Amino acid sequence: MQDTWLDADQTAQSLHITKATLYKLIRKGRVPATKVHGKWRFARESIEELFESSTEWPSAEKTSP
Repeated sequence: MQDTWLDADQTAQSLHITKATLYKLIRKGRVPATKVHGKWRFARESIEELFESSTEWPSAEKTSP
């Protein structure tokens, strides 16, 4: 059985982004997260839904072509 909650390392790895980008997305409200004992936790189901439903991955920073 898979864990229900992911930590920041696992979440960043699952989304193929850096932890710094993950934290930016949390601050912008683009990634659902909860703090538990001072550490960010992410519901596996929410992260999977976010990744699967997003046709354009929510970027923390805009990049120019």
